[in-house]
Amino acid sequence: MNILLLSFSYPPEIGPGSFRAQTIAKALTQFGPSDLHIDVITTYPLRYDPQKPIPQIEQHGNITIYRINAPFRKNNFIFQVLTFFYFAFCTLFQVRHKKYDSIVTTSGRLATAALASLIAKVKSAKLYVDIREIFPENIKGLFPGVRGQIMSQFFSIIESRVVQQANKVNLISPGFLDYYQSKFKQSFSCYMHAVDPLFIGQFQEATSAPNARLKVYYAGNLGYGQSLDQILPSLAKKTANQLDFYIVGGGNRLELLRTALQEQNITNVTLMNSMSREKLIRAYQNADILFLHIHPYPFTLRVLPSKIFEYAATGKPIWAGVMGYARTFMEQEVSNCAIFTPDNVDDAISAFHTLTLRTLPRTEFLQHHNQEKLMRMIASDILSL
Repeated sequence: MNILLLSFSYPPEIGPGSFRAQTIAKALTQFGPSDLHIDVITTYPLRYDPQKPIPQIEQHGNITIYRINAPFRKNNFIFQVLTFFYFAFCTLFQVRHKKYDSIVTTSGRLATAALASLIAKVKSAKLYVDIREIFPENIKGLFPGVRGQIMSQFFSIIESRVVQQANKVNLISPGFLDYYQSKFKQSFSCYMHAVDPLFIGQFQEATSAPNARLKVYYAGNLGYGQSLDQILPSLAKKTANQLDFYIVGGGNRLELLRTALQEQNITNVTLMNSMSREKLIRAYQNADILFLHIHPYPFTLRVLPSKIFEYAATGKPIWAGVMGYARTFMEQEVSNCAIFTPDNVDDAISAFHTLTLRTLPRTEFLQHHNQEKLMRMIASDILSL
């Protein structure tokens, strides 16, 4: 049995798409038949610069990883489009003589799913699509006005063709269900993120020292969805006598955040480069509180960030500015989290005072969102094709 797993990012790259692709590959390896072979086609890391050189082709048991060196690394829409077309051309060249039983993809920006559907059609293979974002809605949010409407309609056509061709479609957030069920008659699975075993058992219960300055950590993308530049400068200024913020990551609003901090002479915020998960665990161990902020664009109200699962696994207090499905999920399933209205500094400060400033295990959450259980379900879905 030959399976092609198509993902624009894959470890050691960091980010939700990378880790999701790796989870799928591991699931297939663990629960698949003995004759299973998986080709993974991906890129070299764009966000994270690893210490050691990465080979173009890697072999890990029955997984072969082929990496494409994307030529454009600027974080702007036009360069991202050019990068994807280069990735698509190289992928089609790589698979031209190969036969696959199934094509599997995890896709945030829809283009990777469209490429997977093309390959599945050419190869007469089954298609499994794992959807992490509703891209037509995202486009309308990122490009308001006529241009956004036209682009959204174009991507809606692509989305329809991908979904209708797919043999199985999984939605990573239950918040997506009403959108897709209103557009398509087929059924959808909804296997969410899960807790990475790497984070389990790493964090001991501890109490912050009295009157000590508290360390607040955010780790992840610094993009339009997070919009930290719209809240963090004011929040940091109002809590300067008590809190130190450590922001780990990069994205297209990093420079906006840096500029805003400099203009307001904020001294209790430290910006740090993206780091490996092993180093990130050490950073979380050093944290008193973990911070999350999702700007309430219409397209973010349905999402369920993987960061929630990562944060919850630590047992650390979580201070989150979220709305929509993410808020509902956290209120129902994540203990010791203080939720506030995004972009509202006063509400954030009020919520902060409700936190229990201790590391407390979330045992029930870890059991409910066990990664092995998730892997078994995803593997079963794909292998049933």
